[in-house]
Amino acid sequence: MRKILSITCSLFLFLSYLHAQPKIEKSEIFEEPLSEGWTKLMLLKNGNTFYFHYGGKKGIEEVIFGKNKKKIGSHTIEGKNWNARRKILVKICGAYEINNEPVIFLAYYGAKFPVLCRLRINPLNGTLISEELVGDKQKKFYMRDMRNIEKNQNICVEKDAESDNYAVVFYNGQSKDLDEKIKVLHFDGSHKLINMAYYDSPDPNIKHLNFIGAVVDGNKRVYISTYGTESEKGKNAHVFIARLNLGDSVFQSKTLDFSEDFMNTNSDMVYNRSNNTLVMLTNTLAESKRNSKTYVSFISYIDPENLTLKGVNLAGSEKVNAYAHGTLGLDNGYSFTGLPQKLVLNPDNTLSVLQEELTFKQIVNAKTGSTVAEYTYMGNIGITEMGTDGLEKKGYVMMKSQQYYGRITPFYMAGRSKGLWVNQIYSRGNSDDNSFMSYEYIHTANANYVLFNDNPKNDKKDEDEGRRKLTENTDFINTICYTIKDGIAKRSYLFGEPIGKKNTRACYIDASHYDKASNTYTTVVSEQHGRKYDSRVAWIHFE
Repeated sequence: MRKILSITCSLFLFLSYLHAQPKIEKSEIFEEPLSEGWTKLMLLKNGNTFYFHYGGKKGIEEVIFGKNKKKIGSHTIEGKNWNARRKILVKICGAYEINNEPVIFLAYYGAKFPVLCRLRINPLNGTLISEELVGDKQKKFYMRDMRNIEKNQNICVEKDAESDNYAVVFYNGQSKDLDEKIKVLHFDGSHKLINMAYYDSPDPNIKHLNFIGAVVDGNKRVYISTYGTESEKGKNAHVFIARLNLGDSVFQSKTLDFSEDFMNTNSDMVYNRSNNTLVMLTNTLAESKRNSKTYVSFISYIDPENLTLKGVNLAGSEKVNAYAHGTLGLDNGYSFTGLPQKLVLNPDNTLSVLQEELTFKQIVNAKTGSTVAEYTYMGNIGITEMGTDGLEKKGYVMMKSQQYYGRITPFYMAGRSKGLWVNQIYSRGNSDDNSFMSYEYIHTANANYVLFNDNPKNDKKDEDEGRRKLTENTDFINTICYTIKDGIAKRSYLFGEPIGKKNTRACYIDASHYDKASNTYTTVVSEQHGRKYDSRVAWIHFE
């Protein structure tokens, strides 16, 4: 009788789990560009799906799929103000749907003065509506070292999550005038400039000032976060939060007092409208007792009206480690060392912190001392779910091991979701493989999902086996889906069980797009059949 009940319960759980599996639609096979570079998908409100790729050739190549998932056109977008063949001088600052149109923000550093181009694209047929310079030429932004685009010539485009309003931030790390280092332009959904201001230094003692994040609140205001120090070594360092109201020409600014003596700080911010709170996740270097440096992460809750600090908590991994030891059965010698990469405001107004273990490797020429290659080893995944009180409620760990060609920037996952792309100068191997690395997190009303590509040699490993075979290229990898429901994470193949060693299916994590309104995840699937590879666009509908 017990055996019958056990079989019945197991069958019920199996059927319930099957019911939770996402519905998948695929396009016909299409020929994707083979050159490495930037790839991005965009599922529009009108039902069309755009596939974009820039690889340093004639321009931005695009393929368009209609509501019926059939290919309806293709185009190449060429530039007037940028040279597509000089890929090293191009940076994609963002790709968004604005006013029902795909819009790509592209920065070009090849001229005497850097320019930001706004490419508006017809949502029906993919033709270029217009290419406009945003903020004209940045005459106070000089180019010297092309390897320091991210450090010295940072251009950020931040869109409001709830509207089509957005802000463009120009940050000039080379400017000696602190009051002209950061310029903010605020646009409405019709691309009309509604406000512009320079950010004044918040402290006369500050000698070094960095822009580290922004949030847009409709057409009302723009918030930015900055990090300032008195010296390059981080003396008297602080994080500042500032607000630019519509109609004002001066920022209101406050110091986050607890951030004294922070070093090399970066941030990711969201605006929780349900409780009218700005939430800022910061990663900062700190000195340990042995004089080594390690990152410490904080979550700050800020009143958007008076910029005061409501509260602050360590963004720790207590629940993640509890899950690793208690649920996965890893021994107590294991400690999760992941770095927060993105702060997620879920549709139910809860918060999730996405973490990933990262290790960097640099190859240096022994004779010249110059860097010839960089790698990032992307390890285990940590997901922390936060309560409305700011405390950790649940944590999860998924074991993985991947190799990325180049160096991951701080809050890489946050930038990826906005379409951000910077050409990796120091990379060895096929950096096209980078599009398959890292992971995706999807939160729905019924379950949460974690997706990543894995080496098939890990398929038979138990969850408590810490060592994983490295995933370093696209050969024979499969997309894994963890479904998290009722505190339990179950592993399965997203595209079904592979048949044989040379029949695999993997998705471009880096290029994918998730539409919250329809719970649809759009990605490119690379399917291997023996020695043959096919590419399809896939639409994955989660419950």
